[in-house]
Amino acid sequence: MTFTSRSARRAVLAGSAALLCAAASLSLATPSIAGGETCRGEQATFVGTPGRDVFNGGPGRDVVVTLGGNDDIDAGGGNDLICAGGGRDEIDGDAGNDEMYGQGGNDEMDGQSGDDTLIGGRGDRDDADGEIGFDTCNAEIEDQCEA
Repeated sequence: MTFTSRSARRAVLAGSAALLCAAASLSLATPSIAGGETCRGEQATFVGTPGRDVFNGGPGRDVVVTLGGNDDIDAGGGNDLICAGGGRDEIDGDAGNDEMYGQGGNDEMDGQSGDDTLIGGRGDRDDADGEIGFDTCNAEIEDQCEA
């Protein structure tokens, strides 16, 4: 298509830009930094989506709530609190006295250093490893727990 008038080309470019902006605003939901969700009564600092989320925490306390999907959570340093939603989640507490709560799905929880609490969901097969520190682990028969 060839446009000879400068005003026609500008109109096409403006229309294309408007369409791109509209398409960008309709993109899939992304995780939010804050929201109305809580974990064990504490306001979440990170709220996931119903799909797969990847979260990399900072050196301080993170309160993480994922809503579903097969999530990958690396809490980073600090005494973190993690409430994983349904799905096969991989949770790495890193340094600090972390609390991790799995829900439905076969979760893998790794406490790393610190005195960690690892609680798997009911009726699934979780793998929890507290690693270094004095750790607490709640497991069912189908779960594997190394505290």
